[in-house]
Amino acid sequence: MAKNLTKFIWDYNLKKSNVDNPTIKKWLLARQLFFGNLNGITLADLKKYLPNLDINRSLKELLTNFIKSHD
Repeated sequence: MAKNLTKFIWDYNLKKSNVDNPTIKKWLLARQLFFGNLNGITLADLKKYLPNLDINRSLKELLTNFIKSHD
């Protein structure tokens, strides 16, 4: 887990979390995107999890178009 995430995820201890768990991964990605932190987010993860992320519709549309332009 990247150290720079602590400023975005201050209210949870991620050291004991299994970030490979799909539920946790989706939550973490949504939280990163909400705060505008794109560090460590791969295009593959974005493609895989974006349809199921609970994020703003406009942001989801922007990221969907980004993915389409990078395929």
